[in-house]
Amino acid sequence: MKHNQFIDPKRNTLITIPDYLSEYFINLKYPAIPKIFLLNKIYIFYFTKIKRKISFYLKIILKTDIKFKTPEKKKYLIFDKEQSEYLELLFSKKDFFLLKNRLEDIDEIYLNTEIIIFCLRNIFKRSLRLNYLIIITKLVNPKNILTMIDNSTDFYIISNYFKKDKIKSIAVQNGNRMVDLPITYKNRFVHYYYIIGDYEKKILKNKDETIVNLKSAGSLKASLAKKYFDEYADLKNDYYDLCVICDPYYFTNEKELLNTDYNLIVENIYKVAEYALRYSEKFNKKIVLSGKTQANSNLKHAEELFYKNYIRSKNFNISFNNRKNFGNYKNLYQSKIIIGYSSTMLREAFAFNKKVLCLDFANIPNIEFASDGICLLKSKSYDLFEKRIELINKLSYEDYLSQINDINSIYNVDFNLVRYLQQNLKESVNDEI
Repeated sequence: MKHNQFIDPKRNTLITIPDYLSEYFINLKYPAIPKIFLLNKIYIFYFTKIKRKISFYLKIILKTDIKFKTPEKKKYLIFDKEQSEYLELLFSKKDFFLLKNRLEDIDEIYLNTEIIIFCLRNIFKRSLRLNYLIIITKLVNPKNILTMIDNSTDFYIISNYFKKDKIKSIAVQNGNRMVDLPITYKNRFVHYYYIIGDYEKKILKNKDETIVNLKSAGSLKASLAKKYFDEYADLKNDYYDLCVICDPYYFTNEKELLNTDYNLIVENIYKVAEYALRYSEKFNKKIVLSGKTQANSNLKHAEELFYKNYIRSKNFNISFNNRKNFGNYKNLYQSKIIIGYSSTMLREAFAFNKKVLCLDFANIPNIEFASDGICLLKSKSYDLFEKRIELINKLSYEDYLSQINDINSIYNVDFNLVRYLQQNLKESVNDEI
């Protein structure tokens, strides 16, 4: 399959998309990377390195709020704006400081003599940005640093810097982690790492890192969604017979799988939707396709074009995510059987006592489901898919779970992470590590 590379104009980062979506991205003013040898490297370097930094410094000069003072001390520091809204639900607004580390997110800068001296004194040890993040953390002086971006290199650098201080670092797993972990995970330090299931214990136990406490705890996002639905939402449980979890249709950096592997991944992604739609039409079942793209994003139409490019039946709609109201989790809650390929939400569905089927015939290295048994189908055969769905449909939830080889590897179903974190974080502000 042909694919082209573009630059995300908001983040000045590289993305790789299927060729047939090129016109759509050009219309959205995404700069295209030329396919001329060396020139393409120059373009990528310019946009992702030079222009990205120029844009950041221009933003600081023209739009960023410069505060000539010391940041206020807080009990908790949330590291990285990305996915931070979930952690914010654990605290009162007055109790935490949100430290934005991404160039595109930074909209305020604190400046005083202490900050300037620290950054200049350590300019040959770390980047100016990292020095700034460290000194701001030190001045906020939190009891706990938390992040939802558990694969953030920045977070582990800062966590390691403060490991001898009385600041507790906490990482909450946000998405599936690969068997062959990247450099991010080497030589890291974190006091508490809350993972979705025992599968990550198998990955992390032989790695060269220092994790003081590694705890299987389920998903924070799923736990918060379940709490929200129980308290505020009037939803119909099992309203849909099938829910398809849509996976990303394009890659976001140069290091991800391309060429043959890319083709296999794409085929696996659309076959999940194709088989589910075919089954629902044959047996008159209610189905919802749970989109990856946010409902307010101009990229949601590209996701529709991706699926319509492959699936004969054009008679389907995608339900796009409204993160504020836990839109994708609402689709899980209202469905009987959840189907997908590599999405973390397949595992999170167990928080809502849902039956799951992972369709994985691509067999891509480093992409695998956390367990096997009735929950995993590796054959590309539609007939076997149909038979597996029929079998899952007939079983009670308890009988379904009994046919999974290791449910704890997939998800810790006996743990309430929201209640646990709220209780322990409250206690920790009065205790020393």
